[in-house]
Parts: sequence; structure tokens; C-alpha cells
Amino acid sequence: RLHLAKPLDRSMIISERCGVRPLAVKLAAENLDQEEWVNLSRKHEIEVQTSMHHISIFGGKLTDCLNIGRELLHHVRSLGYKVPRPKYWFGEGAPVAKAQYFEQAQKLGLDKDLSPGEGSLAERLWRNYGEDALAILAALHRRPELRQRIVPHAPVIMAEAQHIAEEEQVVELEDFLRRRTRLSLIVPHKELEEAEGLKEACRILFGDGADTKWQSYFRKLMP
Repeated sequence: RLHLAKPLDRSMIISERCGVRPLAVKLAAENLDQEEWVNLSRKHEIEVQTSMHHISIFGGKLTDCLNIGRELLHHVRSLGYKVPRPKYWFGEGAPVAKAQYFEQAQKLGLDKDLSPGEGSLAERLWRNYGEDALAILAALHRRPELRQRIVPHAPVIMAEAQHIAEEEQVVELEDFLRRRTRLSLIVPHKELEEAEGLKEACRILFGDGADTKWQSYFRKLMP
């Protein structure tokens, strides 16, 4: 993917992100100074205070979440709690709701609406919103125009802006673009500024304050 006709340069950077990762080590760890921090960043520690029935997780990475989860279940059971075997992914929603959702999404043709790297629109909405995606389908039934994409060639649709406006406390356009939809991470700044769909989404999100929020976000990012 990086073997391009025009090599990448700094002008092509859309956004930058950085953060701080805590490194978890045992207090009695030997040769700590010689340990590579890259290796430490992939480790985690689980601390159990049996008398208080309290468990703390330090460190860990999303890519290791299944292993951490298995260890956590072991410790929870060791404290005397019975943990039933789940019938579906925690947080995903009940199988009945999932089946109902995909049946309705198929009737709307969302399973045929594909985006590179995202799969179908039906899959993306369920993956991002879980059972709340049923409310998004209901909105699409009432107002088919909400299926319009907020930015051309990006997968986010207007019905998502409507749902976020009703259910989530978004107070700045940056929050919507960077954290709720990640549009600012995948769409160049100039394309965002020129997208009429984004201006409509801004009106959905902020009503009479839309222009102020728009100007605040794009003025702040001007070079």
C-alpha cells in the first residue's frame, strides 16, 4: 500500500495523535533497568486483594484483551463468584436483537452498501452502535434521506449524526469528527471544510449554534 507513484511527504499528513502508556511491572522485578520498554508496553499485571474482593488491572493492550479477560475470569472465580458462560460477546447485544437488526438492515439494502476497510453499512452500524443501531434503522425508515453520507467517500451517514445528537453529549464539532466518527482522522481537512453534508450534520448536532461551532473548529485548525 505504501508503494505509491508519489512518495508520502509531510503535506499528506491528515492528523497526528500521541498518548502516554503506563508500564506495569512487579515491585520485585529484577534487572528492571535492562528491560526493553517496548516489551514492557505489551505486559500487564492483575492485582487481587482477596480480603476486599477487589481486582485491579494495570497495563495491557487492546490486542491482548482476550488473554486479560481469561485471567480476570480466573481471579473472579477464585474469589468465590460464579461466572456464567456468556452466549454472546459482552457488550454486543443479545442474539435476538442482532438477528432482528440484520433482517431489517437487509430489507433496507444496507448489506449491499460497501465501504473499503469497513465492510457493509449494516455491519459497520452494528459494530459501532450495537443495539442502538435499531434506533438508527427506525430513523432511516422514517426519513430515507438520512442515508446520505456526511462526507463523500467516507462511510458515516447522516442518521448517525441524528442519533449522536439525540443520545450523546457532543458539545464541540471536534468531538464529533475526531472521537465519535473519526472522520477527521481519515478525511483531509480541506475536504471536510468543503463538505455540504458536514454542514448539515453540524446543524443537526448544534441547531442555532451550528455556525459558531463550525467557525470555531475550522478557524482553530487554520495554518
